[in-house]
Amino acid sequence: MPVTANALVSLLASTLQGSDTKWLQSVLSLEHSFEGWAKFQFAAAIIKKYGYEPFVRRSDGGYEPGDVGVEYKAKLKRTSKRKQIDLWVSPKKRAHAWHFLELKVAFGTHFSGAVKNTNTGKQLCSWRDDFLLLQAMDRRGREQKVLSVSSVLVAVGFKDRAELSARIRADLGALPARPFITTVAGAPLFLAHLCKTY
Repeated sequence: MPVTANALVSLLASTLQGSDTKWLQSVLSLEHSFEGWAKFQFAAAIIKKYGYEPFVRRSDGGYEPGDVGVEYKAKLKRTSKRKQIDLWVSPKKRAHAWHFLELKVAFGTHFSGAVKNTNTGKQLCSWRDDFLLLQAMDRRGREQKVLSVSSVLVAVGFKDRAELSARIRADLGALPARPFITTVAGAPLFLAHLCKTY
């Protein structure tokens, strides 16, 4: 059965949930570097669970095809600009169609990190804006066949789902889609998922 965008986000939740809470707290102390760590943990979990092959960079700068990759530069419609995307994943081995995912991390006021975080609103805006940019991908080319686009917010240091939802509404107002919020049990974080399938 082909892998869906929702299945991928559930895998991210279970990967974080399966982490030792004390160890995860120490990783969270990386603060904004946590986003990069989460991205590669997520890619590794996808490769392991589905038996996928990663894209491998060749010496000439090109890639050997695979089923999952990190940091893809996507073409956008009606512009020469490109959008760098965190992850792209095939729904099944060698399907040559892709789920594209962006990850963002926002720290709330209940996060006890070493540095007081002051850019929660900026990260929430970036999460929403990434979702809008993903929808502007040029989907006509064979190498960029889009099955879904997702913007996933890893929300750390929010008391509960209600506080996170209220902060999203206060900072962003109406969203282009309704986010699905998942509580990561045993870990001090939530996932908020904006998704569009094609």
